[in-house]
Amino acid sequence: MECFLLVSAMKAGGQAAIEEFLDNAYVDVAIAIIKGWQEAACID
Repeated sequence: MECFLLVSAMKAGGQAAIEEFLDNAYVDVAIAIIKGWQEAACID
């Protein structure tokens, strides 16, 4: 469980850094697509 929390925190931090440095509408759309794909994969 602790490993999962650490990985989740690292993903969120990395995503925030990417969004901050690459402030671009195309990057935002790509990130939303990837997040949706990951969430759908977890439900399976």
